[in-house]
Amino acid sequence: YTRPTTRYVSSRGIAKEANEVGQATSRPEEPHYPLVWMLGLTQMALGMECVALWLGMLGESGKALWVGRLAAGMLLAGLGGSVLHLGRPLGAWRFFLGLRTSWMSREILAFHVAVPAVLGSAWAGGDTARLVAIGLLGVAVWTSAMIYADTRRPGWSAGVVALDFVSSGVIAGGILGVCASGGGGGTAGVSHLLAGGALLALMAIGNAWVGTLVPEEVREFRHRVVPRARSIEAFLLGGGAMGLGGVFWTELDAVFWGILGVFTIGVNLWRRYVFFAGTPAPRMPTGGLKC
Repeated sequence: YTRPTTRYVSSRGIAKEANEVGQATSRPEEPHYPLVWMLGLTQMALGMECVALWLGMLGESGKALWVGRLAAGMLLAGLGGSVLHLGRPLGAWRFFLGLRTSWMSREILAFHVAVPAVLGSAWAGGDTARLVAIGLLGVAVWTSAMIYADTRRPGWSAGVVALDFVSSGVIAGGILGVCASGGGGGTAGVSHLLAGGALLALMAIGNAWVGTLVPEEVREFRHRVVPRARSIEAFLLGGGAMGLGGVFWTELDAVFWGILGVFTIGVNLWRRYVFFAGTPAPRMPTGGLKC
């Protein structure tokens, strides 16, 4: 890590009441919308690929191929949106120069390796191909998490970021995979209903758990700059639960599976927005400097 060589020397030192620049700000950090899109969709693609494997193991090969192809499309859409975040996208081919030190370079390599595997499993099928795709895509998502853990921002430790990406991203993709293959009745319909309910509950519990793991200063910052974050997330989760309840109580299962899917995407993208906008960046101290 780069260490500044400039030193501010004073016999009086820095007062105890000194604060970081902008510590009391009520303005969110830069949300980085292309990254919100990219992270949300690539993580959901991993969850959908896991559902495709589950369907293949159940013998529902047609639905497994359908969900796998949706996962591939979501992965490509997410990576396509990420280009908008690059200042010089035409220079991205030089990523290999930073493989020894840069997690972003490793992320680019990991997704370049994962994409052919996901596309191959989506069109050729087969449980082995899906397992390989899941493993490679999982490594790529892990490199995404390490990019933010490496910044050393409060609240962005490796464990917390990885858990956040799994609870609100990969599980969301699992719900979407269940939604995309959830039509029909009988035993298959019941299994999809139970899987969707379990994953929705797991996402809600996981997101709440992540909220308790971030430092108090981050929770206070998020409450100040995104005061309705929890209310909006609760609304989106409630909408997903309404869609799941509609599948259970009515015959319009396709409509309500769609409602569940839309609200699930909303939860994930909202969580990624709060991830960026609600995490304070470190700044120089001010407000109590004595010289």
